[in-house]
Amino acid sequence: MTEVRCLFDGHMMLAESPVWCPISNCLWWVNLVEPAGVFRLAWSQSAPDFWEAPEPVTGLALTADDNVLVAGRSGLLRLNPRIGRYDMLIALRGLDRPGNRCNEVGVDPKGRFWFSTMDDNLVHPEILPDAGALFCMEPDGSIRRAEQSFGIPNTLLWSNANDRMFFGDTLRSTIYAYPFDAETGSLGERSIHRGPGDPGFPDGSAIDVNDTLWNARWDGGVLLGIDRRGDVVDTVAIPGGNVASACFAGEQFDILVVTTACWGLDDQRRAAPLAGGIFAIEGLGKGRAQLHYAGAIGSWNLKSE
Repeated sequence: MTEVRCLFDGHMMLAESPVWCPISNCLWWVNLVEPAGVFRLAWSQSAPDFWEAPEPVTGLALTADDNVLVAGRSGLLRLNPRIGRYDMLIALRGLDRPGNRCNEVGVDPKGRFWFSTMDDNLVHPEILPDAGALFCMEPDGSIRRAEQSFGIPNTLLWSNANDRMFFGDTLRSTIYAYPFDAETGSLGERSIHRGPGDPGFPDGSAIDVNDTLWNARWDGGVLLGIDRRGDVVDTVAIPGGNVASACFAGEQFDILVVTTACWGLDDQRRAAPLAGGIFAIEGLGKGRAQLHYAGAIGSWNLKSE
């Protein structure tokens, strides 16, 4: 039986990129703005720890040396949670199109960090449909552009066999599947895994041990279970406003955590109880641990913006 409960009634403006750490039994996530920063919630805590960021942030990955790699508006930041300090590691300037910001992130089976960019809708509401790109950062910090021409890139996951990568474009309401070479990190020709027609628009996702994508549907109020063929096999209503992303958590990875947002809601819905909350769902099966980025970023030289 599926049960949805609220973990943290935080009225988050846009909670994204949930990551479960099985070593510390803590859930991490970011809030884009108001306030921008990184949150960490232990199962034993009633309220999370918070590190306010110097700019809007869109995603995070835990790293090999206990720092946190954070995708920010202007580039990739390093957070040292022990002292609460952010430093700029990789600036987007010179790497990507001017006017872009970071968006979705993920870590592949070999510990590479993947991050996407998009037209900065924090500056203007209209989003260019082909301005976004996808980058891959090796553990040594070298970066290459892996794909391009996206509107709002979301969902960045790998199959359990590590032979497919799932990547979506919210603006096109489409989730793609790419053949993936885990050894080299190279992508094959993409195909459509799930196209338009479902409630809302595809945002972040989690993947279970059966390769079912649990996809958050922005402006749809639901989480969709999409099987390996691309068919919808389950729909779960989420009470927290706009549904943003998900990850599997808990000692057995059998709790699906879902982040939501007040962003994009009218005044009445934004004021509703549990809008922008963090939720836990049991009864949807099991996932697997999210990987840490293999780079030891604490020793990296800082990059100028």
